[in-house]
Amino acid sequence: MTDAIFAVRPNLLVAKLVTSVEFYERQLGFHVGWRWSDPLGRFLTEDEPLVDPGTALVGRDQAQIILTQRDAERGTWLHLDVHTPDQVDALYAEWRDRGNRDRRAAGGAGLGHVRDARDRSGRACPAGELAAAVSRGGGGNVG
Repeated sequence: MTDAIFAVRPNLLVAKLVTSVEFYERQLGFHVGWRWSDPLGRFLTEDEPLVDPGTALVGRDQAQIILTQRDAERGTWLHLDVHTPDQVDALYAEWRDRGNRDRRAAGGAGLGHVRDARDRSGRACPAGELAAAVSRGGGGNVG
C-alpha cells in the first residue's frame, strides 16, 4: 500500500466546545482554524459565532488539536489524515483483518468519509478524510 497517512492530530472530546476553544485561544495562545456546527450541519464562516455542539481545529506553531463536543463520551481520539477515500477503506480493511473491532460505519454528514475502529483495549482509532478543504495537501492548518 502506498503511504496513506500523512498527518495525525489528537481529537479531544470535551464537555463544552465554546468554553474549550476560548481556553485554548485566550489562555494558551492557540489560533482557531475551521469550525463545524452540529446544529447547522456545516463549517462556519469566520464571521459566524461558534455554538455548541460542534468541532473546531486549534493550532499553535506546528501543533494542531481538534476539539469535539461529546455529551457523554470523554477521552481522546486520533485523527489520521489520508489522501483519498480509497485509502481510508484500505486502512479500515487492514485494521479489521488484524482483529480490530468496528466502531462505526462510514459516514458523518459534512465530515467526509470517516471510519473508526477500536484497538484491543477499546480505545477509538479513527481514520478519516475530514473534508477537501481540511485535509487535501495540508489544508486546514492554523497558526
